[in-house]
Amino acid sequence: KSLPDPQPIQNERHVTAPRNDTETWLRDTFAEVLNLKHDQISVEDDFFELGGDSLRSMVLTSKLIDHGVTSADIYSLRSIERIAAMLRNKELGMSLDEIEARERKNPHYLSAMQTKLIDYQFAKANSTMWNNMYYLFRFNRKTDPERLRKAVNQAIHHHPALSMKIGFNEFGELIQVYCPEQLPEIQFEKCSDMDIIRMKDELVKPFPMFNSPLVRVRMFLTGRYSYLFFDVHHLAMDGACIGLVMSSIVKAYRGEPLSPDYYCAYLAHEDRIRKSPQYLEDQAYFEKKYG
Repeated sequence: KSLPDPQPIQNERHVTAPRNDTETWLRDTFAEVLNLKHDQISVEDDFFELGGDSLRSMVLTSKLIDHGVTSADIYSLRSIERIAAMLRNKELGMSLDEIEARERKNPHYLSAMQTKLIDYQFAKANSTMWNNMYYLFRFNRKTDPERLRKAVNQAIHHHPALSMKIGFNEFGELIQVYCPEQLPEIQFEKCSDMDIIRMKDELVKPFPMFNSPLVRVRMFLTGRYSYLFFDVHHLAMDGACIGLVMSSIVKAYRGEPLSPDYYCAYLAHEDRIRKSPQYLEDQAYFEKKYG
């Protein structure tokens, strides 16, 4: 006796139609890239669950990039609804300079790596092994000392990461706050070259992590040389960023304009990602899987 013909399973699911022009445009673009009918796509659907892959995401990016949607946005946001919400926020029309100015007034969370660095320092509170990145530069007489001092002050205050203060909010969460007033004007300390040799081992010491500057800058003037001592906590910068600060000092010394630094705007962007549905969904998955 032959088996009955197989019957297709009716997979009933709710499809949320686009609610505005942006979602409609995105729905049409998703359909084109994925070769699907419009009524097969809900604005809540995950691009990759609809059949998207790395190659199709590149095609989608090529169609959306002129509107400010990057490949990273597609991977992190995934759905029409979330991408449309991001585009609406961009349409508010604030420039990066305006966003940076606004976000310097707001507290921001620490990154996972910054929190890890605090754990390392708690493990060895009196050690400089994990977190101190220090340099001692010597300049000859061809360098104008006063011009150098002004350039160092300008560069240090130009980069907001060097003016951040670590603390806690009312819920006991680690935060960082922009506090430029905590960095005093750097002045020359007069001494001899032998004094520099004697004090070099005393310059580097552990940073207090909370409610204090994460950078120490001192300048020394001897009869022959100018010296710059720069020590920054790894919470504020990594090795790559040191080059940016040194470049800013050189530019300021030459009288050239300094490139904008949007550190606080970046922190605000990271804060938004942590509150996004995709991030919370991923967090819940990994906590359930490995927590």
